[in-house]
Amino acid sequence: MTLARDMQICRAFVIAALLETVRRREVYVLLALSVLMVAAAYSFTFFGVHGLELFVKDMGFSSVGLFASVLGVAVAARQLPEEIQRRTIYPLLARPITRWQLLVGKFAAAWITCVVTFVTLSLVVLLLLLALRMPPGWIFLQYLLVRSLGFLWLCGFVICLSTYLSPAGALTVGMLLTLGAGVFTRTLMFVDGTSPVMKVLLTPVYAFLPQYSLFDLTKKMVYGWEPIHPLAIAGLALYGAAIAFFWLRIAWLRFRRQAI
Repeated sequence: MTLARDMQICRAFVIAALLETVRRREVYVLLALSVLMVAAAYSFTFFGVHGLELFVKDMGFSSVGLFASVLGVAVAARQLPEEIQRRTIYPLLARPITRWQLLVGKFAAAWITCVVTFVTLSLVVLLLLLALRMPPGWIFLQYLLVRSLGFLWLCGFVICLSTYLSPAGALTVGMLLTLGAGVFTRTLMFVDGTSPVMKVLLTPVYAFLPQYSLFDLTKKMVYGWEPIHPLAIAGLALYGAAIAFFWLRIAWLRFRRQAI
């Protein structure tokens, strides 16, 4: 009964979040930008430049990943603060819905919105590439799956930030850590090799830092890699689910005592 109730709550929040995203017309803007990025990359062929298949694929799918991540941060950052600011959280908690159910429902809404947006943009870019005779290969399916698993980490992390920071602060920090996760990781790996002492000190930091870049198969898809082993996919799924649950529990520690 409890599980059925939780699923019903999550479904209601997901539908509301999807309708809100469509109403804001954010998806249409990102869709237009994705098409423009592919068209701009392909336009170089009209100037006599050939062999741009890798460049066009990279531009298209990198843009999709970037746009979906930006939208994911924005959607997750506004889930709880908007309910509080609009005072719609009071009738929600009076239904009755526990604060944990509200938190999980908002997480599910943000995650499904990210996945639907990302898959839609990716399929549009795929159709454009097929029309240009630049098929990405079967690893495209794993690209969709793994990036969707990465949105588990993204949404859990940003919702956690939104319970401790202001909406603007959660949005800013979420953008920096999400889009700069790969930069932070490569910097630490470079410093890590400078001395044994730094290696000991930075290993815990490296393990704790968000590893969002692990869920990006764009380069592997662009360069025609074979599909990766299912065990690696399973490992990423476990990591994504576990780290999302961790961030939600951290958020709940704050949210359950927060004055509304």
